[in-house]
Amino acid sequence: MRLNIALLPKNKSQAFVDLSTSFSISSDYTLGNDSHPHITLTQFTVPDDYDIDELWEAVKSHLPTTELSIKLDKFSIFESAEHVWVSLLIKPDPVCNNLREQLFYFLKERGITCSSTSLEKYDPHLTLARKAKLSLLDQVKTRNEVHEEDTFLLSLGKSDEIGQFVEVIKRSDNNDKSIKKKKPQIQ
Repeated sequence: MRLNIALLPKNKSQAFVDLSTSFSISSDYTLGNDSHPHITLTQFTVPDDYDIDELWEAVKSHLPTTELSIKLDKFSIFESAEHVWVSLLIKPDPVCNNLREQLFYFLKERGITCSSTSLEKYDPHLTLARKAKLSLLDQVKTRNEVHEEDTFLLSLGKSDEIGQFVEVIKRSDNNDKSIKKKKPQIQ
């Protein structure tokens, strides 16, 4: 089972979904019904019969905090051979980086290998969309800065092969707020 320990917004999930869907209704990765807004701390794979409840309790007791105030302040574009990924970058935050590092070593001690084995290459971000290059790049270039801030909660969930946080299993406030994609309005 592919899992993701991430930070999920406490109050502004819908605002991030709305921003994601504003880029294009035909992106193959947008936030909403099938993907929760999140900032990944680490992804890993465990057997299907792994004791997730025990792991979650151990993670929460090991980390110094399960709640973090995060500011997202600019757009980021990452281009691969076939796609453009659009994300919001967080303001540099040593607490977020420290959580990632602590999780990395904590899971390693338990025999769990994180999907990203490099601590140096961690780039905390909230992915908004992925789409074919030409159709998305111009939309991003017209936007400059964004100023969003929210409290983010430590969460454990299922992840798919492209890193979408597809199902909340555990959340540090024990409250799974589901979010829905807004239907595009035809004008």
